[in-house]
Amino acid sequence: MDMTIEKSLQRLQWRFKQGKAYKPNENDIAAYNRLVDYVNDTKRSYVVDNILFTKLYIFCYGEFLRHYEATVHDKIPQSELNRILAMGVNEIIERFRTTANLEQLKKVERPEDMEKHNDLTFDECVSQLKEMTFEAINAYSHKHLNRI
Repeated sequence: MDMTIEKSLQRLQWRFKQGKAYKPNENDIAAYNRLVDYVNDTKRSYVVDNILFTKLYIFCYGEFLRHYEATVHDKIPQSELNRILAMGVNEIIERFRTTANLEQLKKVERPEDMEKHNDLTFDECVSQLKEMTFEAINAYSHKHLNRI
């Protein structure tokens, strides 16, 4: 019997409302198995849908372990990752923009080159970051779908 999620939930809800002890029958087992399959499929698709985030999270976590000379049992690397994830996207973009402009300014070697130096505006930064992330998603997301 092929049950939908809704029918599986209805079946188990009906069974539990009977108010007495029972031995699960074939329909109860099918309903339960369908729900377990749904949960497992949802978890798998969630990881696949977020594979690039997952990769960057793991990579940054490893870098934080190295930076803080910590182990996976220490809380600081995880706390730092959570702090970054809790930041607003505009704050992250602004911090990136400040860093990008500062690094570009460091490349100016002569005073007359200052005239050529233009700081990125917030909107220019957003536009460039959108394009770069779009390209990365298109280039790398599909490569990992069969590996999980």
